[in-house]
Amino acid sequence: MRKVGILFEFMRVLILLFFLTAILYYPLRTLYETIGIETENYFYILTFAILLIVYVIYTNKLQFTGFYTKGAKKMPPKITWSILSISFLLISVPIIINYFG
Repeated sequence: MRKVGILFEFMRVLILLFFLTAILYYPLRTLYETIGIETENYFYILTFAILLIVYVIYTNKLQFTGFYTKGAKKMPPKITWSILSISFLLISVPIIINYFG
């Protein structure tokens, strides 16, 4: 039964990763297109930044509501804020490059 729970949790993580990434990427893409920035040039930077945000969301909130919660721990606040800061810096890189580069 434990292996089934791990398998279900893995599938849940993949689905959450896909949907949360899509949900967060669409507004950013729309914002950048409104500003006049081509998102194709910065696709990997934005995707990495969004994946960092999704990782923080999953690690601090969503892992406690899944099928397999054994050994689940929250990240320390300093690490959480560091990862979020890096993510928001990566999100702002295309704007900085487009206007000042």
